[in-house]
Amino acid sequence: RLKEDLQREQELKSRQMTRVDDLEQQIHGLKAERDSLKEDLQREQDQNKLQMTRIDDLGQDSRRVKAERDRLEKDFQREQDQNKRQMTRIDELEQRIQHFDAERDCL
Repeated sequence: RLKEDLQREQELKSRQMTRVDDLEQQIHGLKAERDSLKEDLQREQDQNKLQMTRIDDLGQDSRRVKAERDRLEKDFQREQDQNKRQMTRIDELEQRIQHFDAERDCL
């Protein structure tokens, strides 16, 4: 009877040791998967940071380009206004020249 009890205890211990080994293998596998996912996550977060930096850079580039465009538009408008004033002045001078030509021709 003691032999049977001993035999059952040894079988129970053997099954427990087998279960412990199985659990340790599962734990090892789960830790490996967890570590791999952490590395993937870190890479993705690093990539996201690079993308956000690039987005910020592009935003700054966009603001610089817009400021340059606005400056060029203002310069163009000033030049257009100056051209109109010069054309008006040319017209005035042409009229005066014609007036003086007519006056001279009369004399």
